[in-house]
Amino acid sequence: MAEIISGTTFFSNRQLYTTCNTTKYSHSPSPDRLKFLIDKSKSIRHLLQIHAFLIRNGLESDPVLNFRLQQSYSSLGHLQHSVTVFKRTHSPTVFSYTALIHNHVINDLYEQAFVLYIQMLTQNIEPNAFTFSSMLKT
Repeated sequence: MAEIISGTTFFSNRQLYTTCNTTKYSHSPSPDRLKFLIDKSKSIRHLLQIHAFLIRNGLESDPVLNFRLQQSYSSLGHLQHSVTVFKRTHSPTVFSYTALIHNHVINDLYEQAFVLYIQMLTQNIEPNAFTFSSMLKT
């Protein structure tokens, strides 16, 4: 586990399991280490473990961790998990909407991406340059 916490890219199921099962009472990984773990995860099993850790430790509302989790789920071909992360977001931001729109676009789900864009606008959330970039691909 020390290798993961220190920033090494090597993963074993045991190390990731140990890291993600760290309790609130022990030394938990920092948000930066969690971002690193999310970005380096190459399997759905690892992402699900990290996601469970975030939920257990009250970190599921962190916008940066949510964004990274959405992107990683989508890159592994699990768009539905990305949608679930978005739906559990208490106050979606332009970043969470843009991530989900982008994930739909890269999975060739253009109509659903457009529906999300309209939903974002109806909630008075202003799109940014990245949102427009994703929408141009539809």
